[in-house]
Amino acid sequence: MSTPATRPDTTRLQRLTNLERDKILARETVFVPMKLSVVTPAVGSELIPLISRFANSQNGVRPSDFFANHEFHRRIEEVSRRVLAPAVAGSQVQTHWYYERARGQHLNDQAGFTAAKRNQFLLINPRRQVITKTDLAKVECCFNLEPEVACKGAEKAFVAFAERISKEWTDESRRAIYGDDWFKCAVARAVLFRTAEASVSNATWYEGGYRAQIVAYTCARLAKLALDREESGGLDYMKIWAQQSAGEVLEQQIAEISEVMIGVLQNPPLTGQNISEWAKQQACRSTSLETAVPVVTGLDDWILTSEDRSARRREQRATGLIDRGLDSVKRVVARDSRYWQSLREFARTNRILQPADEKALVPACQIPTMIPSDRQAARLLQLADRAVEAGWQYG
Repeated sequence: MSTPATRPDTTRLQRLTNLERDKILARETVFVPMKLSVVTPAVGSELIPLISRFANSQNGVRPSDFFANHEFHRRIEEVSRRVLAPAVAGSQVQTHWYYERARGQHLNDQAGFTAAKRNQFLLINPRRQVITKTDLAKVECCFNLEPEVACKGAEKAFVAFAERISKEWTDESRRAIYGDDWFKCAVARAVLFRTAEASVSNATWYEGGYRAQIVAYTCARLAKLALDREESGGLDYMKIWAQQSAGEVLEQQIAEISEVMIGVLQNPPLTGQNISEWAKQQACRSTSLETAVPVVTGLDDWILTSEDRSARRREQRATGLIDRGLDSVKRVVARDSRYWQSLREFARTNRILQPADEKALVPACQIPTMIPSDRQAARLLQLADRAVEAGWQYG
């Protein structure tokens, strides 16, 4: 789509210098090409990243940028803006752990702020509590016992993480887990990861270099150690979230594990093999996770029982399903009854209306006197997507 040039004011141009005249002519005769792709929400999450990928094949666009519009990232972004972390260290201010779905988002959100408003924003969203999508992917790979993937670099770790999330997203019960509690646990894992970074940097044995590899394997071995305890359900991430720190016991455990992990990394099976390349291999993962590490007294206080873990996952799933249902109802009610009446007429005419859709439209066409249930709301949103694909336009 191009905007046609407007005819310059020749009388005004005659009174200008040559340089000024050239600038105006250049500005007023420029054509701006634009490619506009219109897709329905039903296919948008899958199609938009593909359009971006193939349209930017000649540009330096990172793989992580293509997955940024996935519903997972939008949901975690929304949760991060809403959930407040407990105030710590005597502070009376609760803060957000800001999930940066798009590059530079934290900085862009401050654009146009006055100094006072910027300070207020940073007080609630401190820079030290920003988690980028690639940071999240790397941390999740480590605690998912995949340190060799994290050692391949942030972008490759993100691709592996994206593939795992995409597969789980197709299952409604698994998708429901990714809510408030999952985000809190993810923040706790990031806290442990950053604690490991600081621990390695300050260790007396650390001589510089390969910190990323040591930290990745330390976090994976910590997670494996917790899972291997008797009747264990893994680390109690919600406890870490509650105090917003690893605590003395876990800090000591991390220090003990990291000293063992540097030994594993420095002794590859092939003499002279590069440490960074050794760290990317599954054999290195197997060796590290099977290597014995000292257990610090008090570690069991930071571990869930298997029963508690199962109960928490059931609660997360139930809460997630409820939240999704409420979100669907909210989206349906945001559109007045005339919208749904128009949709019903179009759907009937074009024979895309199913019996369950007809029942769901009964309360929708009487909003706000009647309100659809969460299941009815989900059907209505799907019907709206089908109608748009069939050519329906409201208003």
